[in-house]
Amino acid sequence: MSEEESFPHDTSSRQEITATKHCPKFKSGFLTVSVWGGFSLLGKTSLIGLVGKFVQNTYRNIIDNHVLPYMYNFHGCPTWFVLQEDTCGPHRAKSYAKHLSNEGVIRMKWPTQSLDMNPIENIREVMKEHLRKRTTPPRIQFHLFQILPKMWNSLPDSNFTSLVASIPKCTEHLRNNCGRSTK
Repeated sequence: MSEEESFPHDTSSRQEITATKHCPKFKSGFLTVSVWGGFSLLGKTSLIGLVGKFVQNTYRNIIDNHVLPYMYNFHGCPTWFVLQEDTCGPHRAKSYAKHLSNEGVIRMKWPTQSLDMNPIENIREVMKEHLRKRTTPPRIQFHLFQILPKMWNSLPDSNFTSLVASIPKCTEHLRNNCGRSTK
């Protein structure tokens, strides 16, 4: 699984943290940072802070510098690894698809509008809850960029393992619901 996520954080009150898919920016008292992370049954990647617009070249750099090394270190070869991504623009670029194909990476076909099937969304919710419970919330973007990787690294591997194991059941529910939301 791999995904880029935004973590808006209200600096005036710790009551509400909402998630969006926007580039990092300050917006009316909210801190927003975008991060990328991936995981599999065997472990997780580092959580990477994204600055600027999430475009094809940004994602290709993530693939080359994080996903492919992770794949070879944890899975040995591409045949034991299926990459799950959502359908955002950089994931659909033809040159990117060709690059992955040249590397031997198999990509999971992904239905549009299927957030409830994306396991990393559950991890985002856990991390948002950890942010809500902090006694001293981050007040500047830099601090949020420092906190999120620590949170990610502190999450037990069992969280990730159970999410990967849930994919067949989630897929069955989605199929039984004719592709409509299962939540």
